[in-house]
Amino acid sequence: MIFQNAAADIARIYRNLPGNFLYRTVRIFCIPSLHVSLVYRYGHFVRRFWPPFSWILLIPYGLLTMLMRILYNCSLPSKATIGPGIILLHTGAIYIHPATKIGANCVIGAQVVIGQSKMDDARVPNIGNNVFIGAGAKIIGPINVGDNTIIGANAVVLKDTPKYSTMVGIPAKAVKVSKAPNRRRNNRFRPRYVSNGKLEKDNRGKPITNE
Repeated sequence: MIFQNAAADIARIYRNLPGNFLYRTVRIFCIPSLHVSLVYRYGHFVRRFWPPFSWILLIPYGLLTMLMRILYNCSLPSKATIGPGIILLHTGAIYIHPATKIGANCVIGAQVVIGQSKMDDARVPNIGNNVFIGAGAKIIGPINVGDNTIIGANAVVLKDTPKYSTMVGIPAKAVKVSKAPNRRRNNRFRPRYVSNGKLEKDNRGKPITNE
């Protein structure tokens, strides 16, 4: 499982990098999002072992977590459940509660907070699949974020969100809810590089888009 999820993280970031094969192969090793997610995958995996083996294996995880916080001001708690294909657009100041569950192919911006609403209430949000969380968004309390939801920048989500919705404001409200799946939105979380008003094309003459 650790290798499958890590491979999914790498593949999704790789598909969203511009340039040719050689450039993307070299560039992917410099992506902070990948560094943070791989450290999380390791820590989440070794917690399955029985003590004292898990304690020994968690020592490198602790050191790597400290390094991630120094370099990127970000770390993902190993107790959290995060699906494959996670992308951190900007790694600064992201807080995720250890009990949080996040689905597959989610995108998280900088300064995002996902946690409990009260000190004496340990319930936390559950994030669905293909969710885009904009910079500065706050998702608080025992709520469910539906699949394919877009949460706008600085939105504060305090209630359950429907699937295929766009949430903005404080508190966040749905400004758009799609009745049918939008494949274009599901498969591409942002436009690809544009030059002279035209989409970049690959060697076969087809426009390049994310994923």
